[in-house]
Amino acid sequence: QPCWREYLTTRIEQNMVVSCTCPLSECHAQPTTAFIYSIMSSEEIIAKYDKALLRYYVECCSNLTWCTNPQGCDESLLKDEHGYGAACSKCSWISCFNCNFPEAHYPASCSHMSRMTCAKCNHGFCWRCLKPWRPNHKDYYNCSAMVSKAAWQEKRFQDYNEKCTFHHHAREFAISLRNSISSITEMPKIRNLTFVINACKVLEQARKV
Repeated sequence: QPCWREYLTTRIEQNMVVSCTCPLSECHAQPTTAFIYSIMSSEEIIAKYDKALLRYYVECCSNLTWCTNPQGCDESLLKDEHGYGAACSKCSWISCFNCNFPEAHYPASCSHMSRMTCAKCNHGFCWRCLKPWRPNHKDYYNCSAMVSKAAWQEKRFQDYNEKCTFHHHAREFAISLRNSISSITEMPKIRNLTFVINACKVLEQARKV
């Protein structure tokens, strides 16, 4: 069992467990799922094995695919009845089943999304990255990178927007606090709170964006 456990662990780590056979060269028998479960003791390795089975199953089924959200998603998708694409239940991204374009593009066909042709000069180019289609444009590598970059820039904008909104609210709070303390100092028998007012002014200035 220790030998089998070490062998299967290596295959699982190398993502080759689905196609692995008996380590004896003259034997081509494949270990069953029940046998692997009985041999392995690490829950982490078993989880990796389950993921490998799921990945293999999705890749073998013509009506299944992986979510193509450029921000990253590990959800599998079921082809809809019309065959145009499918919406991810995890991130709501809609993927195309028939091409490498990152998002669903119905009613435009896959060929239209992969290549554009100028009506005036007949120049073929990719509309996503604007590179010439010939001689060796590879849609998957080039265009997916463009979409990923756009998604990253959008995420960056959202992060900065949240920070600016936080600073804006904090500045409004500092102004409100300063006004409240200023009204208190006008009341009789209240000690001098000038240092607190000055502190609020400094905080207000620091939160200005």
